[in-house]
Amino acid sequence: MRELLQKHGKRGIKLGIYAAGLVIVVEMVAVGFIWVYANISATGLGGGPEPIKYLQDSPPTPTPLPTPTPPPGAGIEFVQTVGTDQCGDTSSTVTVPAVGVASGNTLVVAFVVRKTGGVGGTVSVADSGSNTYAIDVDIADSSDQVRTVILSANVGTALVQDDTITVTHPTGTSLGAVVDEFSGIVSSSWVDDTGSGEGNSSTPSASATTTNADDLLYGAVGFHNNRTFTEATSWTTLTDLQMSCGGAPGNGVNHTAYRIVSATGSYTFDPTVDVGDKWAAAIAAYKGE
Repeated sequence: MRELLQKHGKRGIKLGIYAAGLVIVVEMVAVGFIWVYANISATGLGGGPEPIKYLQDSPPTPTPLPTPTPPPGAGIEFVQTVGTDQCGDTSSTVTVPAVGVASGNTLVVAFVVRKTGGVGGTVSVADSGSNTYAIDVDIADSSDQVRTVILSANVGTALVQDDTITVTHPTGTSLGAVVDEFSGIVSSSWVDDTGSGEGNSSTPSASATTTNADDLLYGAVGFHNNRTFTEATSWTTLTDLQMSCGGAPGNGVNHTAYRIVSATGSYTFDPTVDVGDKWAAAIAAYKGE
């Protein structure tokens, strides 16, 4: 049959088969040797030709493509550093840029203050949209000269250009605030875990243990002087705010970074610094959607 198809191409082929008083006529048409039509009729079966069967080869079932592996923390994204401010007296204000801040996103604020004689006092954040901020981590070094605070808010009311985000804080000889925006964080109970650490060295660190598979890890270090930081593996630097608020006592660093993870476990924020000094480090893990 294959030889006949190859010989006749797309032309019809008729085969007469005679057996036991029956006459069976088979008509076949080959189209590209894939689709075959067979009209089989029989005579001698008690009444003229009668169609019996229509045959057709089915096309091969396509092999499904493999499901792509999602990146770590799929859905969580860094949107922007909204802004920074330093050297304010009792408040630091960030002005929202032209792109605004979208409703449903999360704002994370890192505040650092340095002051000999104590860095205690209330730290809070308010913005033009009346979004609610909560303190996630608040840590001072053992000498009470450097303090780092991380706060966050789910943006229920979008912010537009020239709106403001204001951190109210105690006075200090050196201080600064950083505001970052992220998407893909759950809108309620978004804090998974937090951690903190303090010391006097060139190796600040803070650890958190996550219980949610997809998390944003946000780290911040307040440092006693202007120093050079080297980021830890798998972490991405957000801001290295070298604060200069007047003279040596006015120097300090608010260093922030982030990491997106897709497995539960213990994670450490541990950049290194070129010269050791007093530090206070904080880490917050935020749940992805």
